[in-house]
Amino acid sequence: MVISKQYRAPHLYELAFAFPPQGRWRAHAFGAILKELGQLDKSRRDFLDIGCGAGVLSKMIALNNPRSNIKAIDSSPYMVQYARKFHGHPSLDYVAQSFWDETGTYDMVTAAYCWHFFPLRSAAEKLKSILRPKACALIVATRETPLTRIHRRLFHIFSNETLSLYSPEELCESLEEKGFCVEWRGVDRSEGSYLVVARLP
Repeated sequence: MVISKQYRAPHLYELAFAFPPQGRWRAHAFGAILKELGQLDKSRRDFLDIGCGAGVLSKMIALNNPRSNIKAIDSSPYMVQYARKFHGHPSLDYVAQSFWDETGTYDMVTAAYCWHFFPLRSAAEKLKSILRPKACALIVATRETPLTRIHRRLFHIFSNETLSLYSPEELCESLEEKGFCVEWRGVDRSEGSYLVVARLP
């Protein structure tokens, strides 16, 4: 697997979030996920955080759900190594692996800023396969805006990879086709980010 340049340098990757607007965008996205999780009771659950990156959100989830087990995965071993060093927690297990290689089953799945790497329908099918009955997934994604179109072009120039900026309607439809009950809400208008809540019956 080829790892994009920015995911080989976690310190520089994290530095970008020290400045607006990216820092504000990420804070709003992570805040939306944590707010949704805050409505749950604190009973023990098995979590999977997909595309954990530097581990910032993963550790927030661990701190807010002390009785749960959290597995956090990322395809970049550089990011996982950084996450273990700077955002470790006793209930957190960071693993360098692809979403497609996941074989466990979970009560809750979180995914922030990674769905644009996945083909929609294949990702929905894979997600369903790792969720237990009545389980839930929280996905933060971004739709097309003038800013995200610029970001997509720059990302392609520096990484030679293509990002797919799905609309919330497209993402929700792909999940509904697999039997999920879905709702979505906006997170940050300037970024075009939104939160999808997908539940299995």
